[in-house]
Amino acid sequence: MKLSLPAPDFRSYLRRQFDAAFPDNVADDLDAAISEALLRTSVCFSKVALRGYSIDGEAYLNHLHGDQMAVFLYYLSNAAHHNDDRSLAQKAMLLNKSHNGIVITYDTTLPDHMLLIHTVGTTLGKGTYGDYFVATQNVTVGSHRGEAPVFGEGVILYPGSMVAGRCKFGDRTRVAAGSVVLDMECASGSLLSGAHPGVTVKHSTRITLNDYFTPTD
Repeated sequence: MKLSLPAPDFRSYLRRQFDAAFPDNVADDLDAAISEALLRTSVCFSKVALRGYSIDGEAYLNHLHGDQMAVFLYYLSNAAHHNDDRSLAQKAMLLNKSHNGIVITYDTTLPDHMLLIHTVGTTLGKGTYGDYFVATQNVTVGSHRGEAPVFGEGVILYPGSMVAGRCKFGDRTRVAAGSVVLDMECASGSLLSGAHPGVTVKHSTRITLNDYFTPTD
C-alpha cells in the first residue's frame, strides 16, 4: 500500500497525534495496531473506484484525506480492540470522532470493503454490515428495543438517513436522503424513501454500487 508520507513518518505522525490528544502516558502497542489497520485499509481501498484511493493500481492512503483516515482509524480502533488494548481502541475511536465527526465504536464490526463519505454527523452503531457498505454524511444506524439492523451486500445509505431496529435489507438496497426506516424488511435491489411508518419501497435495477467500487463479478 502507498502512503502520502514515508512509512516511518506516517507512524510518527500518528504517535504524535495520539500523544497530543491523550497525554496520559498509558503504554500501548500502537505499532501493532497500525500494521493491522494498514493491511485492512489496503484491502478495502483496493476495490474503491473513486479517484484518490489508488495510485498506479495500488491502494493509497492520504493522511490529509478525512474520509480515508476515517476508515483507517476505525480499522485501527477495531484492531486494538481485538488485541485487548481497550485504551488504544477508545483513543482511536475518539480521535476519529474529533477529527472526522464520525462515531463508530471499536467493537462494531464493519466489512472488508466499505466507503465512508463526508463523514460528519454519522454514527454507525450495532448491526450486521454486509460487504461493500457505503455510508454518507449524517447517517445513523442503531438498535431499537434490543434489535439491530442486518444489511446485505452493497447497501448504500444516503445523507441524513436513519436505520434502526429489526431491519433486514437485501443486497444492493439503497436508503434515500433524509429517510427514517424502523423495523422493516426489504428484498434485494430495493430503494427506500420517506419516514417511518410511511416508507415507500421501489425496486431498482440500476447497479449504483459500481459508482463506488470496481465490479465484484
